[in-house]
Amino acid sequence: MLIWDYDDAALQASILREADLLLLVAGDGTIARVEEGVRRAGATPRIHYHGHKISFVAVERSCLTAERLPLVAPLTALDTAIWDQNGCLSPRLHFVEEGGVFTPEDYADAVTGALRTLSVQLPGGLLDLRRLHSRFDKFQSLAVGGRATVHSAYNDPFLVVVDHRAYDSSTLAEAIGDARDRTVIVRPVPNLEAIPRDYLRRLPARNLQTLSVALDSRAERFLPFAESVGRCGVTALRTVGRAAFPGLTHSWDGLLPCDLITTRASGHYTTYEFDDALTQISETAGRLREEG
Repeated sequence: MLIWDYDDAALQASILREADLLLLVAGDGTIARVEEGVRRAGATPRIHYHGHKISFVAVERSCLTAERLPLVAPLTALDTAIWDQNGCLSPRLHFVEEGGVFTPEDYADAVTGALRTLSVQLPGGLLDLRRLHSRFDKFQSLAVGGRATVHSAYNDPFLVVVDHRAYDSSTLAEAIGDARDRTVIVRPVPNLEAIPRDYLRRLPARNLQTLSVALDSRAERFLPFAESVGRCGVTALRTVGRAAFPGLTHSWDGLLPCDLITTRASGHYTTYEFDDALTQISETAGRLREEG
């Protein structure tokens, strides 16, 4: 194990030529430098990457009901708050399917209420309030033109908005960058299939990690949806409220123990870590109520 924070080229080349496997857990810039070192050294190790990673939330319209929304909103709020969005498992955008009993705006209201409660029980860490307030002002300006709706208040230690802008690759990257300091950006989508088609495919596959889901995994659309997001690079689907806590027996970022000793066949690998998503969501919500 080596902390790669210096430039001893001879030592690095010697290590790289001897290595059978490199596990690169670092920023993308450091990973690029190590890859360049591999090329210069003429080394041929297998390489597993864990660079900058981003995760998301997907909420199916079937969960926007009077029965299910009160279960889902506190859990997606928890996923957002638990690492103050400083972790690779922290969701960036909340994709919410339109056409339910309740709307994405109703979802944003529910998450706002849940975050207000959670902020008392689990105060934020080193949040940059100046940056949060600047972001609030930005989305208030967008709201004047009908391109966003702001659901939280200026003095809330978080931000919840619904983003109605037309998205291109630049806008998507900007929104992902804005999702910090407990910022929930709700993005309405006409259907779940739009998530991989219109959003995830625009992002580098090796930078994608977890999709935190609230959906009916028994429905026929589930497996094709999981396959689609997997092709984009998502390595795990977890139910809301559990995104930040992968089970010890589950894949962390798409790698398995056998990947340490052999080369995997070409393709992609994605887990979904539940038998019945709605049942697991109900169980997690019950535990949150008991412990809250």
